[in-house]
Amino acid sequence: MISPREGPFDLAIIGAGASGLMAAATGARAGMSTAVLDLNDRPGAKLSLTGGGRCNILPADFDPGAYVTSSSRNSLAKILRRWSPSLARSFFEEAGVRPEPEEGTGKLFASSTTDGAASVVRTLVRIASDAGAVFMFRSRVIDIEPSGGRWKVRLEGGGTVDARSVMIATGGRSWPGTGSGGWGFTMAARLGHRVRQAYPALVPLRSEDAGFAGLSGIVVHAAISSRFEGRPFTVEGPLLFTHRGFSGPVTMDASHAFTGAEEAPAALLVRWGRPDASE
Repeated sequence: MISPREGPFDLAIIGAGASGLMAAATGARAGMSTAVLDLNDRPGAKLSLTGGGRCNILPADFDPGAYVTSSSRNSLAKILRRWSPSLARSFFEEAGVRPEPEEGTGKLFASSTTDGAASVVRTLVRIASDAGAVFMFRSRVIDIEPSGGRWKVRLEGGGTVDARSVMIATGGRSWPGTGSGGWGFTMAARLGHRVRQAYPALVPLRSEDAGFAGLSGIVVHAAISSRFEGRPFTVEGPLLFTHRGFSGPVTMDASHAFTGAEEAPAALLVRWGRPDASE
């Protein structure tokens, strides 16, 4: 653990993943004394694995209607307006990471001339460090408590970090092995925040029709339509047939309608092929 000083810091960020690193870069650049604590021995443990190690940074095309949430749609819209994908792309390009579009997926990956996700992690750490952020690895946070108008972050082993503000950026429950095991939800609830039930956002879908198993491994272009929280939506892209059903980018996008809604949709309407396939 690297800890040049105990603070108090203006900002203590728990988690050195994508959100934590971006917060560190932003806070430190704004002149805030910033500490980043992470239980791993390096930053960006999960970020380094995204996109098969290539790091799918952003969508190539921005369609606000394609973003879904079971929480406040107004809050989501504000977030997207505040820092749109175009602004995010400019941020990375100015930092030296050139996002490149991948044909057929609608995603921007880190430039093929770099080592992908690793270069994204290094860039964010460099920006934050150059602006004065302090990184503390192998620092497992066990509690956060108010202390005289500030916050005391307690670490496993007895250490503490004092800060005026604390940000919990420990990720969801998607990959416990990287630190994303849901600890942040528990801590936020303990501190009095209202925490909505977490659910898998991107999952493959199963089908009881055994006939699709014979198409396993085949990828086709498809458009899937349904409703989410009473609102119609349509997503389009590659669909992969599997032995148990369907996967691929378009299936993952449509899976929100099953995993995020209080009641699963009655049906998904699937259109195979491209509308202009006959041209």
